This record gives sequence, structure tokens and C-alpha cells, in this order.
Amino acid sequence: MKVNVDSNGTLLPLTEKPKISSVSSPRLLYTVPIGQNPSGLTTSEQRKKAIYAICVEFDIIIGEDDPYYILQEGEYVPRNIRAQKQAQTSSEASNEIEAFIETLEPSYLR
Repeated sequence: MKVNVDSNGTLLPLTEKPKISSVSSPRLLYTVPIGQNPSGLTTSEQRKKAIYAICVEFDIIIGEDDPYYILQEGEYVPRNIRAQKQAQTSSEASNEIEAFIETLEPSYLR
């Protein structure tokens, strides 16, 4: 069964159980929610919830192929803020290293 897409991802405008032929209906929806090939579209959160509701109603299993899930890094942080955090972290690390080295030197040298 061919499914159309728009700028929000997969379109499932179903009001009744879909039929491929007079005997069978789909049992599985295979979807790529992020970076859908070849369009590169990402399914919106609202659309995912709508698809889920339709699949629950008509007893359709969802097979989600999300190859980019492990690449998530959290919320985007602009470059200048990342640089500030990195500089702060590196100065804190150098202070810790200096403190550790001081514990290694003999007490009579202090």
C-alpha cells in the first residue's frame, strides 16, 4: 500500500480500516520518521501521535526504522556558547591537575 508524505511526514488520512484487496488489510506500517529517503523529511511529533492513534484503532503494528536515533546530542547549543563552556572546562581541568601535582611534591619544597 503506497502512503503519501507532506512537509510533516507520512500522511495517513484514514477513517476506516484500509484495504489492499477484498481479503487482506495492512498489518504493519513500516516508517522512517527521521530523514525519510529520498525526501529527507522528518515526521512531526503531532503527526506521529496521529499515526499511532490510527494504528491502534485499526490494530496495525508500527515498524519504525530510525537509523539516526543514536546520533542525538540533545538541544542545539550555538558555537560561541560551546566555546565558552569548553574554555571554562579546560581551565578547571588544568587547576585540578596543578592541585594534584602539588600533592605529589615533597612537603619540604612548599
